[in-house]
Amino acid sequence: IASQLDLGRVDGIPVWGVDPATFPAVSDLTEHLRYADPEGHLRLGLLAELNKRGIVLGEYLARRLHVGPGSEVLLMTVQNLDVEAAVMDGFSPRPWSFFVTDHFESGMYQYDDNYAFIHLEDAQRMLELGDAITDIHIHVADIYQAPEIRDRLAEELGYPYQVRDWTQLFPEFFRWIELEKWAIFLAVLIKTPEIGILRTIGCTVGEVYRIFIYQGLVIGGIGTFLGCLIGFALCLAQQHFALISIPGDMYFISSLPVDMSVVDFALVAAISMAICLATSIYPARKAAGLMPVEAIRYIM
Repeated sequence: IASQLDLGRVDGIPVWGVDPATFPAVSDLTEHLRYADPEGHLRLGLLAELNKRGIVLGEYLARRLHVGPGSEVLLMTVQNLDVEAAVMDGFSPRPWSFFVTDHFESGMYQYDDNYAFIHLEDAQRMLELGDAITDIHIHVADIYQAPEIRDRLAEELGYPYQVRDWTQLFPEFFRWIELEKWAIFLAVLIKTPEIGILRTIGCTVGEVYRIFIYQGLVIGGIGTFLGCLIGFALCLAQQHFALISIPGDMYFISSLPVDMSVVDFALVAAISMAICLATSIYPARKAAGLMPVEAIRYIM
């Protein structure tokens, strides 16, 4: 994709061809349009009043290309490219002109920085697919049933079809969440014998609950303090030694400017402590709910 006014800004992106009439049933994209009409329609396909094809871009992608609603962009694809002819005569794909009708900002950087949407028929025409399609999106009532539905569909469809659910789109993110879950579980498991002893000698459920909350706040407080201290030191070093440099001929300054504010540090510290408190509640509840007999059952 490239801006028609600046062909030097070329970027490779995934483009989705969708049916504007049915796509809102499986996606909330229309809720994140920045310049949507009152009815929130996706303005894709041939725009009768302009005789141009519409395209919707991710917010950060549009910024990178320096385009907005009303701008024109060119799409080029290597699909169905004659490799031998490209090698002999040079790479010259056919450009398709599109009119930017809107931006979307989903809150997920990977989407907002990379994706664009065009009409399904335009995508089929560009890729010479005829009436064929390459993907089908399905919306499920219960998102937690998605893996089970995925397995059933994969079994019924078989090769060469591939079925993926939302948990597989960002595996690193969900692996991180799973790691957090196991860390919380282990925090309770390791302390189980101690919790049993405390309950046996008379500690109440509320006291055990408060112990875990206090422990979480102490650990969070130490981490927040050290984080703010290290952040302050790095910002101070940047101000005095210009550790991060940037091209002066482009930005008129030779180093990344840093402006420290007490309000910013206080806000970061407050949010950090709030997160620590929130993540301490679950293990505290699990610990407080342990039965004393079960907790000390396996103490050697």
